[in-house]
Amino acid sequence: AGGHHIIAEPGDRRRRAYLGSTHLIAEVGAARQMTAVLLLALLCQSAAGQHRRSQSTDTTCPLLVPRHLQHQTNRPRPSGLVPWSSRNVSKYPVFHMRFAPPGDVSMGWGEVIRASQHPARCNRFLLLEDDSQGSGLGADLRLASTALLIAVAQSRVLLHVPGKQVIYRGLPNISSGKWCDRPPYTWDCLWEPLSHCDPPPPDAVEVTPQKRQRWMDQDPVVRITTSWLLEEGLWHTSRGSIRVAAVNYLLKARPWVVRLSECLMLRSGLQAGNYLNVFIRQSPEKEQELKMKLPSAASYFVLSKAIMDVLKINKVFVQTASPDSLGEFRGLAHFFGMPLSYTENPRSESDVHGGRSQSASVAMWQGVVAAVNMYIGQRAAASL
Repeated sequence: AGGHHIIAEPGDRRRRAYLGSTHLIAEVGAARQMTAVLLLALLCQSAAGQHRRSQSTDTTCPLLVPRHLQHQTNRPRPSGLVPWSSRNVSKYPVFHMRFAPPGDVSMGWGEVIRASQHPARCNRFLLLEDDSQGSGLGADLRLASTALLIAVAQSRVLLHVPGKQVIYRGLPNISSGKWCDRPPYTWDCLWEPLSHCDPPPPDAVEVTPQKRQRWMDQDPVVRITTSWLLEEGLWHTSRGSIRVAAVNYLLKARPWVVRLSECLMLRSGLQAGNYLNVFIRQSPEKEQELKMKLPSAASYFVLSKAIMDVLKINKVFVQTASPDSLGEFRGLAHFFGMPLSYTENPRSESDVHGGRSQSASVAMWQGVVAAVNMYIGQRAAASL
């Protein structure tokens, strides 16, 4: 992952006279909007091509990964936890195994999840193994948040654990390492551990449910997989504030990710709330999965400009794995004088994330870029 960094482009003020056209585009019908988008794309094709070929040599904030990512054991239980136990859980409904309080209940669910994940006694576990090859971070996050709400409902501690089976052919040292190529091989490489509790000992008796199977409440250690959650139809996570709290709890970046992300933001002039976060999803695999043509980068650009005009901001942070989409958006941003930032890292028109690649280093930099993009995206004024 070394050598990849963020690019910041100040934009070109010479063509600001054209900016008013996007106000009209936001107001016309769908057919005229698409025509305008195509005209913009054609107008800036040469600029986009030039920017695709350009490469920056700036290495101010290289995406370097620490050699050792294992967490210390015997971590102290945090202080300041809200009172919470199985008695509290019994007061709220459970929907398909998940803790599912009413959406209109006003409560600090983040603090509740934190207290549930840091019990006084570490003797009930739900171990989550990520074995879903090919899935992206968004899908994995949906499954992981489901597992977390199941753990809360059953007064268990959810822990990420590496798989017992190797999922990378030809890479025998990588176990369930979709986003990390070194110990602990899990999300704990990038985000804070979910509990102060250490995993149960290797010789602990684990209950591993198969399809259409459940486990007994008295079973102390249960191991589930993301593919099991998917097969059981449990990926439809709860909505509302409890789901938001679960997602936020899962995505607390580790200090090294925070330092790297804030370095990139400082380098690009990004401050919390002064930029738009744009995520462009484009790949043949995704189009085949959805059986539809995905929106072009030019479409994202038009919408971005309309949103930025409303919010009165002028900076954009773009996330995309597609080099062509980045080049097209970058050319348009340059033509219309829009300050643009993005991480500089290997990109591919085809999906390589989620264990699709045979390279462990690809898994690692995919994880790092995902964590950095997530941190920066969470601090944007809005996301598209």
